[in-house]
Formats: sequence, structure tokens, C-alpha cells
Amino acid sequence: MAAGQNKNESWPGALDALAAAPQQHILLLENEKMRVLETRIAAGESVPAHTHRWPGVLFIESWSELIRRDQNGRTLLDTRLIKDKPGLNVPLWQEALTLHTVENVGGQEFRAIQVEIKDGSNRHALTFRELAVKYAVVKLGAGEAVPDWANEGEFTSITRTREELSIVCAADSVPSGVHSPHRWICLQLEGPFPFSQTGVLLSFIEPLSRSGIPIFAISTYDTDYVMIQEDFASAFGALREAGHQQAPSTS
Repeated sequence: MAAGQNKNESWPGALDALAAAPQQHILLLENEKMRVLETRIAAGESVPAHTHRWPGVLFIESWSELIRRDQNGRTLLDTRLIKDKPGLNVPLWQEALTLHTVENVGGQEFRAIQVEIKDGSNRHALTFRELAVKYAVVKLGAGEAVPDWANEGEFTSITRTREELSIVCAADSVPSGVHSPHRWICLQLEGPFPFSQTGVLLSFIEPLSRSGIPIFAISTYDTDYVMIQEDFASAFGALREAGHQQAPSTS
């Protein structure tokens, strides 16, 4: 979903699970705080594209192997690749899900009860893009002048405090004699975001934190940039699983 939209635009009613996939979703209970759905997917059945705008707790009553795909057909989850299968009637946390399809590739019906928590509706499904080059984070002395190489490239960030001069710039611009221990992937969130909008950065970095992926975040007037060490390529899967969508990278 495009960032910067209001809640109704980000989660259109026509794509809600009950509206877009009524054959597989049955409403059991709903009030201002929660919604309880029963999900039934027959063996070999494909569920039409739909969303779940609220996070919640999933109780699986009958197991079958599933493939979840995004709106472009890219696989988000293939349970056949999971070694430890979820137990029946064991509470499982599930994040809000943007537009996706589900295919039952197992031999029996998949059946589950999903308790969606509406108090979590301030979580945002965001669009992000990866900047074309790798980046470096450099610390210089607080009194040093900003070097010319710090201003090169599509994105730079220069912060001076009483204790340090911190520079984020393209890794290839950093001279060989300057210490920079890691190369970073830079992800730009698709803004702009008004100052009154809350929870944007938290929605993006929370799934990374749960996956043990360290980040370095930078905020600008319009948006946020999140840096991830290039060794943590699993970050992209964690972000997609949380409902965030990757736009084409810059060239």
C-alpha cells in the first residue's frame, strides 16, 4: 500500500477478507475492539486477493500446507519449507497483511480461527525502495571540517554534536584511510509523512527487531531512511512478511 494514505485508503473495504474472499472467511464476532473470523480453505483451493488490516492471534484447527503470495505473485510464505509446523489450537501472533492470495497446496482443508485486534490499527503498511549503492557510517572528531567526499551521491547525512561528527554517505566515496567497519543497505520509505502521523518508523523497524536485525535510522523532513548491514539479507523477507512492499530499486 502506498505510504501517506489515510487508514480507509490504505485498507479499502472492497479488499477486506470478508468482502474480497467471503467463501473462505466467516464472521463470528465483531465489536469496536476486535473481530473474530473463521477461515476455511479447501484442499487445492486458491483464496482471492484480500487484506487483513488488523494484527491478531491465529488458532489453527486443521492443518494443511499453504503458499501466500503478494499482489505481484511473489511468494511471501511457503509452509512446505518450514521444518517445525505450527501446533493445532496454539496461539500464533500474526501481523496485519496487505493484499495477498493464499493457495492450499496440501491434501486436506485448512481451518483456523483468527482474533483480530483493532487497537493495533495504527500500524502502517509501507512502501520502500533500496538505494542503488551501499553506504558507510563514519565517525569523525567533533571539531573536524566536513570533508568533500561526505557530500557525494544520491543520499548523505551529516550530523554534528559536541561529541562527534557523524557522516552517512556512499561507501565507495570514503577514503581507504577512514575507518568504516560495515557496508550498509539503505532503504528509503515512500513519503512524505506529516509530522502528525505516528507509528510510521516503528511499523517498519519492529519486524526487523523481532528478527534480530540491527538497524541505523535517519529521519528527514519528508520521510525516513533505514540502514541495514548488508550481511542481514533476511531483512527483506521479514519486511514483506509484515506487509511492507518493496518498490523497484534506483539505478
